[in-house]
Amino acid sequence: MKIGVPFIYIGVFLLISMKSMAADLDFSALQNGWEEYRNSEYDNAIESWEGIGLSIPPDERTQDNMRIAGLALILSSKTYEILEDDRAYRTWATALTYFLESNIRWKDYSASLRNKIKENIGLMNDVTGDFSTNVLPSDAFELGGALSLLLEIENSVSLSSYEGPSPGLGKKEEDYSYDESILAKRNYLTRPLVTRDEEFDNESLQIEEYTDVVDGQDQLREERDANRDSDGSYIEIDNIEPYYQASTEGSDVLSANNLIDALKAPPKEHVEVRSLGMRGIGSEIAGVVDVNLKKTAESAWRYFEKNTNGNTGFVNATHGYKFITMWGVGSHIAALISTNKLGVLDDDTFEKSVSLILHGLNTMPLYQNEMPNRQYTTSTLEMVDLRQKTSDVGSGWSAVGVGRLLIWLGILNQWYPRYSNEISDFIARLDFDRALSQGNLNGAINNGVSEKLFDEGRFGYEQYASYGYLLWGGDPHAAQDYDTVSHKAIYQVQVPYDTRSGSHLVIDPFMLAAMELPSLGKQFDTYSRSLYTVQKKHGMSIGRPVAQTEMNLNRSPWFVYHDIYYSGSSWQVVTYNGEKHQNFAGFSSHGVFMLDAVFDDKYTRGMMLEIDSLNRGGLGFYSGRRYDGEIVKALSSNSSAAILESILYRFGQKKPFIVELKTAQRND
Repeated sequence: MKIGVPFIYIGVFLLISMKSMAADLDFSALQNGWEEYRNSEYDNAIESWEGIGLSIPPDERTQDNMRIAGLALILSSKTYEILEDDRAYRTWATALTYFLESNIRWKDYSASLRNKIKENIGLMNDVTGDFSTNVLPSDAFELGGALSLLLEIENSVSLSSYEGPSPGLGKKEEDYSYDESILAKRNYLTRPLVTRDEEFDNESLQIEEYTDVVDGQDQLREERDANRDSDGSYIEIDNIEPYYQASTEGSDVLSANNLIDALKAPPKEHVEVRSLGMRGIGSEIAGVVDVNLKKTAESAWRYFEKNTNGNTGFVNATHGYKFITMWGVGSHIAALISTNKLGVLDDDTFEKSVSLILHGLNTMPLYQNEMPNRQYTTSTLEMVDLRQKTSDVGSGWSAVGVGRLLIWLGILNQWYPRYSNEISDFIARLDFDRALSQGNLNGAINNGVSEKLFDEGRFGYEQYASYGYLLWGGDPHAAQDYDTVSHKAIYQVQVPYDTRSGSHLVIDPFMLAAMELPSLGKQFDTYSRSLYTVQKKHGMSIGRPVAQTEMNLNRSPWFVYHDIYYSGSSWQVVTYNGEKHQNFAGFSSHGVFMLDAVFDDKYTRGMMLEIDSLNRGGLGFYSGRRYDGEIVKALSSNSSAAILESILYRFGQKKPFIVELKTAQRND
């Protein structure tokens, strides 16, 4: 160290030099992928970097964002080259395009980057030694971390000297193991995982006798509309304030308790809504919709406005992720119907949107001419394989995903009979024989070499999805029983769970069934009540909102289940293959909306106070919030649709959208 250099000069040097390199580009965005790369977890590194480079929203394609995305894809290309994978060419070409879009060639940008790195290395050779944080500007270390990361990457892989992948790379042969416990998941995707998080300790639970019985869905709804807090086991209204504080302060902001009082009062402004016109549910939605909830519906609908392909009419599964599943198509139809009935979407736009979807369903290729493929591109409706590359073969089908689509085609058929011919034409294209073999819901997966059929779905999902096949004359009888269900006492509530491996216990299928379908039976209704009760008690215990659902994430591992009970432990956050990620523990936006729509008590209204801060405005609602306070800034069609149908259900006299089973005729 040079004795005559004061510490403050070192701090000023760091701040100036690092601002010159890092202030305009957030190099720290490359950190997660780089950590995986250093550990030789190359697939995970690629997943992280491509998550940055391939999911830029159209309204965020700024010069800085395009350049950092270009750097991420160049790192992906170098890593693919290590793996001798020809996808290096694709990512390299995309990266070059990104730099051109940012008004510079990669050759020129890399030369500038190389010169800046050399200059800073030379300066740092003159200024070395330990220094105290007391004399550094507040952002020096943050910028220093970004600079240090860039220097480390440069030293290791010579990023600024990269001129593209070598010719003659071969395709990587991927090993897709057919693990039943993984394939059973509704959202099975062959995406690698990135983070490795420590597990939370699980609470110690005791088994008790199963005594909680509810006499069917009618009683469930009667109890929901009555005062169910009188037994002392639920939170009282004057105790909500400590658990759910309003997120903003000021004299114009209602306190939690005052807001709940306001919710009980008649709305001051109303918006007229359309007749539902559905069989058996009545002719109107409780007369009016509170203007605030109409605005909420408008916000949720913006996701679809921003993510719908104008040519095909299909919507991205998540923001900027240009693929779609049949579960997602069902969600899109749910969103269209909900917004049209709530007066958010005009008839002409609704007509055009539905017509495009039905046209796509009737013209897109099917997997082996049997069932819709697991995934399609939203831009061309081409089938994709398990690597998400367009394919004439496809990757199989999801029986559970198709089941949700069939439910919403049934609702569309009953509420808008003018579409019955187009819907019937699509149903006639499908062959249920293998999908419903022996009364089970059977999925298919094809890795490009061989195909495997498997028992898809687990408790909750299979009962829900099987109803879609019943609507169209299928026979999924084995998927409707509870032979694999056992119980675990949590907070003295007997919680049902599936004893089969790979089972996730979340509320999504139970709440969707409550809103969309007639009662699936006394036992299913009892299970739904138990799942709500245990979440409510857990929320009171930890002083936080509890809504255990699926959740899309804005970074790897991209998708998790917030399980009430999983593999012997309660309140777990796990991926499709069972890896735990407790750092994502929290609550989901759509889970809160669904619970409040179905159960509508003081506890759920308290949770609703947490929702405003998750409204992205122009893009809909974020996925949720972690318990450490971080907002999960993912946006998805499934979450947005669940929010919209929750609002519709609330103002549809809280009757299910299909009030009785009426099997439609198939044009076979």
